[in-house]
Amino acid sequence: MLELMRRGVKTWVAKILLALLIVSFAVWGIGDIFTGSANSTVGAVGDTKVDAERFARTIRRQQVQMTMQRRQAVSLADMRAAGLDRQTLGTLLREAAYTEELGALGLGVSTEEVARMIRTNPAFVNSEGTFDPSRYAERLGQSGYSPVEFETASRGLLGQSILSGAVRVGGAPKGVAEIIAKWQGETRGITTVALLPETADEPETPVDSILQTFFEADGDPFREPERRWGSYLRLNAADFVKDVEVTDAEVEADYKARIDSFTTKPSRTVEQIVFRDETAAKAAASRIADAGVSFAEIAAEQNVSVANLSLGEVGQGTLPADVDKAIFALTEPGIAGPVKVLDGYALLNVTAVVKGGVTPLKDAAADVAKALAERKAVGLVRQKAAEIDDIRAGGATLAEISEKIGVPLVKFSGLGTDNTVSEGEMPTLAADPRFIAEVRGSAVGDERDVVELTSGGYVLVMVDRIAEAHLPEFETVKDKVLAAWKADQRLQALEAKAKELVETKTTEGLPAIATELGVETVELPATTRTQTPPILSRELREKIFTAKAGDLIIGRTRGDQSVVIALIREINPLAGDTLKQRVEQLETALAGGVATDTLEYYGRALEDRHGATFNQGAVDSVFQALEAGMAGGGY
Repeated sequence: MLELMRRGVKTWVAKILLALLIVSFAVWGIGDIFTGSANSTVGAVGDTKVDAERFARTIRRQQVQMTMQRRQAVSLADMRAAGLDRQTLGTLLREAAYTEELGALGLGVSTEEVARMIRTNPAFVNSEGTFDPSRYAERLGQSGYSPVEFETASRGLLGQSILSGAVRVGGAPKGVAEIIAKWQGETRGITTVALLPETADEPETPVDSILQTFFEADGDPFREPERRWGSYLRLNAADFVKDVEVTDAEVEADYKARIDSFTTKPSRTVEQIVFRDETAAKAAASRIADAGVSFAEIAAEQNVSVANLSLGEVGQGTLPADVDKAIFALTEPGIAGPVKVLDGYALLNVTAVVKGGVTPLKDAAADVAKALAERKAVGLVRQKAAEIDDIRAGGATLAEISEKIGVPLVKFSGLGTDNTVSEGEMPTLAADPRFIAEVRGSAVGDERDVVELTSGGYVLVMVDRIAEAHLPEFETVKDKVLAAWKADQRLQALEAKAKELVETKTTEGLPAIATELGVETVELPATTRTQTPPILSRELREKIFTAKAGDLIIGRTRGDQSVVIALIREINPLAGDTLKQRVEQLETALAGGVATDTLEYYGRALEDRHGATFNQGAVDSVFQALEAGMAGGGY
């Protein structure tokens, strides 16, 4: 019913609340968007509803948090492309399922218990370890929560813990972790020799019937993927920068608003040697000043490693006061000190000086104007996208829209699911997931909406023709079949030769085989079942881990690039402290996995019992409202 929506209890409110309180950001204006909206509920479990405003607030919090974590803008389109809209709604529905079950069982959480939980939350206590009402109000304001909203969420979390505690079970059966650890941790030493295809004789060209049989037996490599033909209009902000006007007054206002961006803070790059007593530190300083001894030479004499020598680039006020004062008194690179520090006397070498200051408006104006124009172009593109939607709704073709808007119409020909084209050039948008989703999600002649691209901007797609995936006629791929057949024949010949060598050189071993072939043996890195060298195919890996020490095995490498003869040189089981540590790690992981799976199945059962539903139209409306709010400067 809600397979795409369901998410485990691992995405609990508990794991989100503290993070939200630590990261400072606010969400404004969302409530106004949904006032009086007909689609005010995005989902429900029984009588417990998930309203659009709460869903919107959660999405916006996630967006801001992701933007801060990645240090680059994360759009709503990015979030939907990653499935975060479904994941977020799934989490909220799961919470609603717990709420509904608590009500059905007549269970609740007292106000006193909610208060205790909040009063002991580390985010709300002061330096003395007691609850601070002003800090509580401040943190809630920073995170965009009202007290009622946060206390409701806390009550829900406590209620969930009542139910989840009742269904938790222990870990995996005793001994399972050790079996897995030994299976995963066993290593095998392997020595190989390779038989390369170019050393095999060239096969004679067979009659067509043999190629036809080969083709019919394994046609997948020759299968033609689904391909689509069509066209699209792309709205890219960079293409509209030239149409944007930026005034001197706007440049000055933006410069002042972002003055921190044009301000460089003073810093020094510092090396430090700490001496036990002041006399030794002063003597070293004198040798540097008078005798030309380098700071590095002094460091070597004092056995100071390179790692302990450098303090790196430090800002003003980040080091102890006396050290800070000494290094920032220097306006050019040089020696400062000695300075009294905690464990002795420090001699400081300032190797680089950044004096800091503010870039004047006249020097920054060009960059400010460019950035302003780009931001304005983003808004202009958003307006153009809405305009295209309106024109398309009136029945205009893509060609007509292209002419009216002044955006070129781009065609794609035979764009396949294998990311190739059958003719012409690969469209520049082929790497954008939203574009590919639009192309593959369209029926012939389907009137699609303008969508926001993951890479920025908007696109409107029209598919004209679709060719389904199919096995082509033999004659059209005969040359490819012949090349594949010959490659396979070479490998078969090499496998036969390898088998003969293993049988005749069994007593002499792999070195004799290498000599016979005129190649060198190669020792592969220690191999486990879960970490094998990339050259090994799955079939070869399975042979390696079913063989005994001293066995010689034969197999093809990954991608059928060559044939190898491999000697199982040694088998080393996981044992001792390493085994014990791995078993402990697995027991912890298995216990957590079993608990998580139990809660997941329990959550699904609650959703099914009480009837979980969602309103896709309302979800879409939330995102449209959020987009409109951002376009209007509401956030």
